[in-house]
Amino acid sequence: MLPFKIPEEVKKRKPACKHFNTCGGCSLQHVCYKDQLKMKKSYLEKLFERELEVLPSPEEFFYRNKIELVCAFGKMGLRKKGTYKHVVDLQECFLHSKKVTEIMPVLRDVFLKHAIEDYNYIKHEGYLRYVVLRHAKFTDQYMINFVTASEDEKICKVAEELKQEFDSVVWSINSSKADTSFGSIKQFWNKAYIEERFDDIVFRIGANTFFQNNSYVALQIYRKIKEIVSGNVLDLYAGCAAISCFVAENCASVEAVEINSEAIDYGTINLKINDITNVKLLQQDVYTYLKRKESLDFDFVILDPPRAGLEKALKHILRLKPKNIIYLVCNPIVFRRELFFFKKFYNVVELLAYDMFPQTPHIELLCVLERKD
Repeated sequence: MLPFKIPEEVKKRKPACKHFNTCGGCSLQHVCYKDQLKMKKSYLEKLFERELEVLPSPEEFFYRNKIELVCAFGKMGLRKKGTYKHVVDLQECFLHSKKVTEIMPVLRDVFLKHAIEDYNYIKHEGYLRYVVLRHAKFTDQYMINFVTASEDEKICKVAEELKQEFDSVVWSINSSKADTSFGSIKQFWNKAYIEERFDDIVFRIGANTFFQNNSYVALQIYRKIKEIVSGNVLDLYAGCAAISCFVAENCASVEAVEINSEAIDYGTINLKINDITNVKLLQQDVYTYLKRKESLDFDFVILDPPRAGLEKALKHILRLKPKNIIYLVCNPIVFRRELFFFKKFYNVVELLAYDMFPQTPHIELLCVLERKD
């Protein structure tokens, strides 16, 4: 469901994708891009009661660097709009990369050839659960990750046949009842990762690594953060240390906190391959890290939490009151509630909106907060 109504006066167009209005991947493809931006601007200005600009994505289509193709009910694609129990048998996609449209028939043929026709994920009885495609936009490297429910090695024949098409082919196991598109890596072909480049910084990305889905917009945001930060910086919810690596040369030091061990491993690699020595990685839960602190002696604190927001960590951020906060937000509704509490101790220096997800209602915010005297 859209968080805002589509005004009658907006300029409509014919959707590019044949699956539009059936697939749940996008919901604004029938609206001209300029009007998408206007709608998002109007929505945010009402939400935050202030004027702001929505910065467009450099690419309107084929911008996503990751797509998770669910294998269920004898189909491979994306969930049908408005329901979890039906899957659109995807033939094309205008959000990820042109490789998706090219590879779908190839995948189906190879699956049939090697008797993987039972990708029928009903009540967790199917074998193939997800096919995840990643595309590093600036290096043009591709990864395909097969997520299966068991260790049956018949996927190996598929991987062998497709390894010439991809820089990285990964086989992951997820035997849990949780419907997730990641798992423990069982085997890989060529290499277990791909690499992306933002300006002079290289990021190594694994099958389970979190990375902003729109690399073009992420680079814009990272450049903006780099312009702002200086001195000693704390990066919370640091992931694979992508922001830490990118801003490091402008900082005296960076302390990066992340709970996920695999993300820490890739963060360590990213620091090494970029020859960065002023970033310290800590594998800790952010809430626990903050709870133990009596003060935050940092010039800037960068926050990039999950969609649920800061949750319990918010009270400790407010207790510790760091000098300056840079908050990267993927959920404006949650952030509006948190901003109510921040405003008691902070001034909003800047609030920027980035269209991280064209053709969808989703919006990314970057808020710069400065502590009141």
